[in-house]
Amino acid sequence: VLGDGFSRLTKESLVGAIDDISGRLEDANHAIRFGGSLGIKTGADARNEEHNRIMYAKGCPWREDPSNCTMISKPQAADSGLLFLVNTFTDSLKSVVMRYAGNTRPDTLAFTLDSDGHDPESFQELNVRLDVDRAAKIKTDVELAFLQENFKGDMTEGFRKVMRMFSEEADLLLSTADAESELLYAVFMVLIILCYHISLFRRTISLALAEADKAKEFVMRQPIHMLEENEHQVFASFFTGDDVQFGNNNKNDD
Repeated sequence: VLGDGFSRLTKESLVGAIDDISGRLEDANHAIRFGGSLGIKTGADARNEEHNRIMYAKGCPWREDPSNCTMISKPQAADSGLLFLVNTFTDSLKSVVMRYAGNTRPDTLAFTLDSDGHDPESFQELNVRLDVDRAAKIKTDVELAFLQENFKGDMTEGFRKVMRMFSEEADLLLSTADAESELLYAVFMVLIILCYHISLFRRTISLALAEADKAKEFVMRQPIHMLEENEHQVFASFFTGDDVQFGNNNKNDD
């Protein structure tokens, strides 16, 4: 606006920078709201009521005092949601560029080059001058005043609130996924332990039955019918665990 020669970029580079940044702002805003670009599949309009309240509802919930939405330059600009404020900001930006640099050809490439490929101080001619009329326009131009007022608060705070909301949503999703992962791991470990114990129990029962079959076969091979009564009791006690009193149990013994 001043064109006084003190800028670190040429007018062409400044116009290119404004075009590039405002285009990125519009693309990011569209992607966040509707999705389908910049790696966003589903926009916030379709799934986030808090985002829609900030963007479209009346008021200015991003301010510390949401009941006071007045602005000095444009009193009603912040009273209709963040989207209205952003659209008003971009319209004012385009209006300022058109009025103060309408015939300037934007040099977006020079702005996007890194410091190794472009030296912003390498002017062919340095012409420092002061235009008093242009300096006064910064204070009297409503569009310029509106742009400067937004840099101090509303648009920055509005987008910061939206980003904070998305960060909280992402934290909630991550914490939920972490809790579900821990639950899945716990269920997995319980199943492993149950399977191990069930397998061990079945193996133990199988071994016990096998030993019982061996004992049965051993008993069947013994000539029980040829044993005396005392011998029969000793043999039976091996399986019953009863104590056997050894002695002469003959009833006819005097």
